[in-house]
Amino acid sequence: MLLHWSTDPLLLDEQPIKYNDWQTANSIIQKEGLKAVLTKDLVFKNLYGIMVRKIDFVRTKSSDRIIARFPFIVINTDVKDQIQDDILLVSEKVRDYFYKSINKSIMQWNTIILNYLEKGSLPYPIFRCCFELKPNLHALINDTSLRFTSARGEAFTFPIKLTNKLAYLCGICNGDGNLRDYWVIIADENKPHIEYLTIQLTVLFGKKGKIMKTGGAWIVKLNLLWVTRLFNFLTDQSIDEPKYSSLLEPLMFQQLKDDTFRKAYWRGVMDSDGSYSKYNICLTTASKQFMNSFTDFLDNYNILYSTRETFFEEMAAYGYKITILAASHIDFCLLIDSFHLKKKIQLDTILKRKITQKEKGQIIKLREESLTSSGFYNFDLIDDLRIMLNPQLATKLYVNVNESLLKQKQPTHNRYKNGKLAIPLSLIKELLAINNKSDITNFLQQNEINTFYSGKSSARLPLKPNDILYEVLPDLKLRKGYIVIDLLKDKNNDSLFNSIKIKLRNLFSISITNTEIWNKVILKFLKTFYEINDY
Repeated sequence: MLLHWSTDPLLLDEQPIKYNDWQTANSIIQKEGLKAVLTKDLVFKNLYGIMVRKIDFVRTKSSDRIIARFPFIVINTDVKDQIQDDILLVSEKVRDYFYKSINKSIMQWNTIILNYLEKGSLPYPIFRCCFELKPNLHALINDTSLRFTSARGEAFTFPIKLTNKLAYLCGICNGDGNLRDYWVIIADENKPHIEYLTIQLTVLFGKKGKIMKTGGAWIVKLNLLWVTRLFNFLTDQSIDEPKYSSLLEPLMFQQLKDDTFRKAYWRGVMDSDGSYSKYNICLTTASKQFMNSFTDFLDNYNILYSTRETFFEEMAAYGYKITILAASHIDFCLLIDSFHLKKKIQLDTILKRKITQKEKGQIIKLREESLTSSGFYNFDLIDDLRIMLNPQLATKLYVNVNESLLKQKQPTHNRYKNGKLAIPLSLIKELLAINNKSDITNFLQQNEINTFYSGKSSARLPLKPNDILYEVLPDLKLRKGYIVIDLLKDKNNDSLFNSIKIKLRNLFSISITNTEIWNKVILKFLKTFYEINDY
């Protein structure tokens, strides 16, 4: 059977299609398993299919230089001699392979191939024809990469196997990278980190990217079509389009028994889109499926976290924020590490804080089931808090209430309606049901009610998770009847205490004089909507 590019089993796509519809490692693994992409030694089973696509062979006009589209593989003398020994058979194979893309006779191809051999490199599709005839051909320069040139003679190397360095760069690319048809572009505000990434790209691909500054960020641009194709194949990241809908942890990193590759990938993501401060570790993303990929990774290592939707002002769109809870800071830092010079310093600072995992009274994570479908706290879960209503709003609630209800404790109901006494949420729910109104959470939201009462305590509560709340939660521990501000044994750190105190005061509208908070409202709020380690 003739070998032709349109039916070549090594070319991954059934038809010549554009890049964002190409087969990738993920789609192949889903159909055939990891073994269809990697050998046991982690060598790519089909490097040719990664670098060359059927669309490359399609001629749209007579002036198209088809051969110039391909990478040229550098060959050694032994390979050259083996090909020359059967040059006519090779020429015939190449004639058949390129038929209708490049129509030349066997003798014409013979001359062309001899010319390439003389120069020491072959267009990869021609080498593929040679390999079909002589499977034992070897063009390896070492055990991890092959040498290539572009049609213009620009030299580069290409990895033939998966390495931790490549996995890390996949994470970087998914985070701060963009794929263009001929470019890979990576941005970071930290110039030393961009210089570090430039070195890693140069080591891996044998070509140095161009470093430049744009706006407030530094970028490295690597002009190499086949690197774009490799990252697209490994990660599914879109080319020349917004990447967020395509972001997903590559299946190969999930399925490999050696989890160092998975850790390296997420290290790259965190070095790009992660943030480390003295008290917080977060990852933000515009992609919900990417958030789910990250939380799956965290669950696999029993890392405690919380998630919430957040608004990105720079994008004028909503995204997601994953916060590593304080109880898991140490475990997470040891798991991930960092190659980002600035973030490495921040990470090491966190490691010095000696937090005990699952400390008594530690707020572990948000109870996701306690949120409404729109992301608000479900106040239907709390009955014993009270709210004050203005007389107009209270009167509306009592419109359809029958006399039998009002006769019960009539003076008390009058005080509710006059705005002189806080009404229990349980009664609000009953009144809303009588009037066929919305649930308590919508009622609070629509009327902008956020101050609650319990006994002698009062506090303003957020109606949905927010940034300030996530910043202060790691500093709080619950005790029997009160909350303590945990200064991590640095009891004399006044600046730290003042910083936390200001955040809590602004968040809950409460007065704080020491590290103990005796407030039933906040206590009930935290116990209802968050999982607390046994105390």
